[in-house]
Order: sequence, then structure tokens, then C-alpha cells
Amino acid sequence: MKRTKMTAGLLIAIVGSTLLAPLPAQAATSATCYGQVFAYGSSSTTCVRYIQKILSLRDSSLGAIDGVYGAKTAAAVSRLQRGNGLTDDGIVGPATWRTLCIPFSGSKYPQQAAGCPGA
Repeated sequence: MKRTKMTAGLLIAIVGSTLLAPLPAQAATSATCYGQVFAYGSSSTTCVRYIQKILSLRDSSLGAIDGVYGAKTAAAVSRLQRGNGLTDDGIVGPATWRTLCIPFSGSKYPQQAAGCPGA
């Protein structure tokens, strides 16, 4: 019997009665979002949620964190881009990822989960 449990940001695997070494929570997911390009209509729900979580730390008008890269997410990305001197196209590409990956408000969790380097 194999069970897993998330504890304090670690994934604990139990096989039978043997406790396996804890793995970082990020290892539990195959989502490495950093470096991928996302735009209106993107369908990577997990990565879009990470983008939305990071944006929500900076922009309270984002709305629901629902994994849908719709008009509100595109508008929040555009506001982030304008506010940081980036090309305002509503697309999360390399320059926008670098900005999203800067820790904000003391929370690095969404950046770590999205695969941001150094987070």
C-alpha cells in the first residue's frame, strides 16, 4: 500500500510501513511553468493558477484564482507590464516571468511552485 501526505511543504511517501525520504513539494508536480509562454486562452490550468496567485499578491482587482487565462488575467498581466516598463501585450513571456519571479509581500510560495529560479 502506498500513501502520500503533504506536511509542512514536504511530500511524505509511505510504502507499506516504510517511510521514504521527504521530497520537496515541487517534486510532487510536473508543472514547471517558468519559461513557458502564456496568453489569453492558455489552457495550462496549474501554471495559470500560479501566475494568478503571483499577480494577486500585487493586484487586488485580479478576481478569482481559477486557472483560466481570461480577460481579467490578461488585464492584470498588462498592468504589471506597464508598471514595470515592459511591453504591454498581456502575454507572460521571458521578461514578464522575470518580473513575476521577484518575491513580493514576503511570500515566495507561488514563485517556488511556478519554478522561478532562486525562489
